[in-house]
Amino acid sequence: MEQSSGKLSASQVEKITADIRSFQERTLNAMLKHDTRGIETVFSEAFSTAGGDWQFESREALLRAVSSGEYKYDSIKSEIKKVRVPSSNLVIVDDRRSVRATIKGEAFSADFNNKAVYALEPDGWRVVLWAVNPC
Repeated sequence: MEQSSGKLSASQVEKITADIRSFQERTLNAMLKHDTRGIETVFSEAFSTAGGDWQFESREALLRAVSSGEYKYDSIKSEIKKVRVPSSNLVIVDDRRSVRATIKGEAFSADFNNKAVYALEPDGWRVVLWAVNPC
């Protein structure tokens, strides 16, 4: 499940992978709790999305949608399929997500493949990209 560029030792890849799994859990929990401060600390200022039918394309747009109540997440489940660690400051995670939410007052339910890119910024790991592939 984990891959590296070969520049990192197996123990480095294992530690980074464990850190990212824990970090991803924090990210999903912040979304489920509608915790704008938590979202702000786990998503990079450079955060963007690609694909899918998402209404936000930046961290600020996501924060506005959550704080205004436009986005209310009821359930987010993630099944990690693959973790790639090309360097000590970049991780790519392929997962299968199941999301249940209320978006702008309408029920929303979707299952999709997702690619998340995490970068190690000066103050810790941050989500920089979600690339959504609906199924």
